[in-house]
Amino acid sequence: MKPDLNRKKILISLIVAVVVIILDRITKVIAYTKLRYGNPKPFIDSIWQWTLTLNPHSVWGLSLGKHFPYELMVIGLSIIVIVLIVFEPKPSFYVLYSMILGGAIGNLIDRIRLGAVIDFIDWGFPHGPRWPIFNLADSAISVGVTLLIVFSLVEALKEKKEISKEVEKNDN
Repeated sequence: MKPDLNRKKILISLIVAVVVIILDRITKVIAYTKLRYGNPKPFIDSIWQWTLTLNPHSVWGLSLGKHFPYELMVIGLSIIVIVLIVFEPKPSFYVLYSMILGGAIGNLIDRIRLGAVIDFIDWGFPHGPRWPIFNLADSAISVGVTLLIVFSLVEALKEKKEISKEVEKNDN
């Protein structure tokens, strides 16, 4: 497969990634300046609340060790995502890769500036289990990855159906 460097594709990918980064930065600055660390501020009862935390670990607070090079991992994964964008012919896929890239860069900015990622979106059951606190960059990454999986499965099913039709056609 050849790299596809058409201008429209690069521009769309860049816009999507930059919009994710900007929205992530704006929401984190607001959270960092308006919320008190660790002090939940209810938004929708206690189901959805704003709770400022700093996450020195990886996704959902999972620790890969105190000296794990998170920044290098994010830079490496970002390079892989850029390569995927360059080689991806389908607009829906390269837009999703761009969301993932924007989210990764948004969190990388925090890691470089603060040594941790600003998280503040806090969901869960009142007086029950809660999802790990996250941010807009995490959401862009999660939505991008989830939709890539769904779209890939749909593509695979379409291809399987086309192959079945072709085999059936050749059998007759």
